Amino acid sequence: MAVSKEDYYIDVEEVVLAHRFTFKEGTYCDYSGGRLYCGLMYAARGDARYVLRTGEEHLIREGEVAFIPAKLAYVIRAGGERYEHYTVSFTVNEQKCAGDAVHSLLRAKNMVHFTPASSSVYETRFSRLAGIWQEKDTGYRMTATSQLYTLLDAFISERYVRGIDSVSYAKVLPAKEYIDKNYDKSISIDMLANLSDMSPTNFRRLFLLVFGKTAMAYKNGLLLLHACDLLADNVYTVGEVADRCGFRDTTYFSRFFKKHIGITPTEYKAQYIRP
Repeated sequence: MAVSKEDYYIDVEEVVLAHRFTFKEGTYCDYSGGRLYCGLMYAARGDARYVLRTGEEHLIREGEVAFIPAKLAYVIRAGGERYEHYTVSFTVNEQKCAGDAVHSLLRAKNMVHFTPASSSVYETRFSRLAGIWQEKDTGYRMTATSQLYTLLDAFISERYVRGIDSVSYAKVLPAKEYIDKNYDKSISIDMLANLSDMSPTNFRRLFLLVFGKTAMAYKNGLLLLHACDLLADNVYTVGEVADRCGFRDTTYFSRFFKKHIGITPTEYKAQYIRP
C-alpha cells in the first residue's frame, strides 16, 4: 500500500486549556453532555475507561495518545490507584483545514487513539505545553499554539504511518528507534541500513516511503526539537546547547539552527528570557 503524498493542514483558532490532571481510583469526569472543544490527550500514568454515550468503551492505557473530537459525549472512569493525563483543549476553523486525514479526524464520531512509536517524545512535548500554559508568561498563547501544532503534526503523521503495510513499517522500525534514542549523535545511512538489514539505496527509498521524509530529515527534526527545548529553558548558553546536541562548532550549530528555524539560537533563546 503506497503512502499518500497529500499535504494536510489543521487551522487552530485558539488553545483553550492545557494541563496535567490526576484522577484517583473510583473518581470520574463527566462529559456526557458533549465536549465543547477538540482535545489532544496523552496518558502519562495509569489507565482509564472512556465510556461513550452510546455505551461503547475505550480503554486508554499508559503511554497512549488520543484525539477527542468536539461534541463527543463520554465519561472518564479511572482505573487502578490513579490516572494522570495531559489534555490540550482547542478550537479549529474547519473551513481552513486541508487534507483527507485532517477532515476525517475532525469529523470522527469516536476517539482516535494509539500507542505511538516513541511515547517519551509525546510526554516531553505535552509537559512543555502544560508548563507554558501554567506559567502564562507574555505571549504564552502563541507559544502554546506553536507547541500544539508540533504535537498535531506528530499525531497526524503517525496515523499515516499506520496506513502503510506492516511489512514496510517493520523493516525500517529498527532504524527509526535507533534515531529516536541517538539523534544527538553522529549517524550514517550505512549504519541505519545495516540495522534494517537492507542496502543503503533500498533503505533510503523505504524510509522516505514510510515516513514521508528522509532518515536524516527525521533525525534533524528531533535534534531541532531538543535544541529548542534546551534554549527555551534558559539554563544553558548557546555553546552548551550546541555541545549537548552533538555539535563541536557553535558557529556551525547556529547556521544549522537558523537554516531550519528561521532565526539564530540567540534570537530564539531571547524569546524566553523573562524581563
